[in-house]
Amino acid sequence: MHGLRALIFSVGLFFLCAVGFAQGADSVQFLVTSQALNGTAGAQNLNPTNNTSSNSQQLFGDAKLSKNLSAEIGLTASQRDYSSIVLLEKNGQSQNLGTRFNKTEWAGQIKASWAQAAHLVEVAEKKSLSDSPYSQRSHTFSYTGRGPYDVFKAGATLNETITDQPVSFFVARDYSTQQRPDLLDAYSQSIWLEYALSEEAKIRGTLLHGSRHADRPDHYGEEIKLGYALSPLYSLRFALQNIDEQQTPLLDERGRFNSKSIDAELTWLINYRAALMFGYGLVLEEENNKADGSSEKIGHDIYSFGASYRVASVMLTSNLLYQATSQHTEEFQAQGGVLWEL
Repeated sequence: MHGLRALIFSVGLFFLCAVGFAQGADSVQFLVTSQALNGTAGAQNLNPTNNTSSNSQQLFGDAKLSKNLSAEIGLTASQRDYSSIVLLEKNGQSQNLGTRFNKTEWAGQIKASWAQAAHLVEVAEKKSLSDSPYSQRSHTFSYTGRGPYDVFKAGATLNETITDQPVSFFVARDYSTQQRPDLLDAYSQSIWLEYALSEEAKIRGTLLHGSRHADRPDHYGEEIKLGYALSPLYSLRFALQNIDEQQTPLLDERGRFNSKSIDAELTWLINYRAALMFGYGLVLEEENNKADGSSEKIGHDIYSFGASYRVASVMLTSNLLYQATSQHTEEFQAQGGVLWEL
């Protein structure tokens, strides 16, 4: 019932804002996302009947404020099922988070962009606006620069995300009961360079770093993307990524993670109105040195499909994603959206 009320409210808000923005906004976008999970990825003793779902509705509007400055504002309503999250209390008893929280969560975001010649600077702020067991606030700064004739591009992104989480405990490696941190302050940085190999091909390399000192080791990663235009109608994209956590002391019962992934995507531009996208990805995750001395490997197969269709100044979009893991868990996600260019 919460989800239906939020959906009706968001649809109404979308049309009200669309009319209000018509005098000054450049575009208005509305997205609806639904996600279903069968099982809990990464957990032991999986229960295949433990199905959870979540839904969200997002509204975005952007406007050009001056020759160089533009702004975007967004609002998100989410309905999450927390029944798969079990919190351990200090006395050893377990409590299901889904029985404690079942409300629609609201979040807002605002972004400002400054473009001058070959330079683009963006600053964004996102914050939870209502009660949430995992309320967040984040700040993002990014820069992009272009070389002559767009032969190369380079950029960097800095982000800080602060998350409040409910009080819970865990059994440490020395078998004592310890409290998890109730505040997680995470930082991430990335730098990238993109180069046009020819009129048909371009390559991008990215270096990644992230830290969350309250409970996880730092991690470093590398990513390579290659895009190739097969023809005016077809294009291919390949990506490789590797992320490793550092050999620093572990602070909770979880082990040290590393992941490797590869994905490919084919885009078909049917005509100037319609396009289709088909994608496949493979992710291999490994967790070593868990508190009980065990290790775990998980493989993910990810299949995706996307479609878009333009009618005058309105773009209709849809995206489907299916993920299956070697632990016999499944995830399905569907998203539909409308982009109205004013």
